[in-house]
Amino acid sequence: MVAEISKAVEFNAAEIKDCKEKCLQTSKSLLGLTSSHKDLASRTSELERYKRRWNLRINVHRIDKKEPGKPRQMIVQFTMRKYRDEFWQSTKNSSVCRDRGVRFAEDLTKEDRLARAALWPLIDQARKAGKKAYFRGPFGYIEGKRIDSS
Repeated sequence: MVAEISKAVEFNAAEIKDCKEKCLQTSKSLLGLTSSHKDLASRTSELERYKRRWNLRINVHRIDKKEPGKPRQMIVQFTMRKYRDEFWQSTKNSSVCRDRGVRFAEDLTKEDRLARAALWPLIDQARKAGKKAYFRGPFGYIEGKRIDSS
């Protein structure tokens, strides 16, 4: 009887050891997948940001009936970024756009908008101090040095 119990304990110990090894293998595999997922998410975000470079978001003061929670915006996609930049530059100080309440803005991803919102106090403070401060994508630059929102 003692031999049978001993044999059962050894069998259970071997099973536990096997389960522990499989658990470790699964953990290592999960770490690899997590890393791969982060890389893919980053790449997808970059591709979305790149695609939106050709877009301009038009914020119109009076177009259509105002509905709560629904912004009145349109997105225009240009065939070349050169044309988008020229168009945007020409409308910045346009009296026609100013009189009609039309304003153009970059079409940013949600992540970029949140990152810029977090960096805005630093950028605003630097500009008030007379320093050169601007945004490029989700990053801010003050006097040529890159600052992150994290």
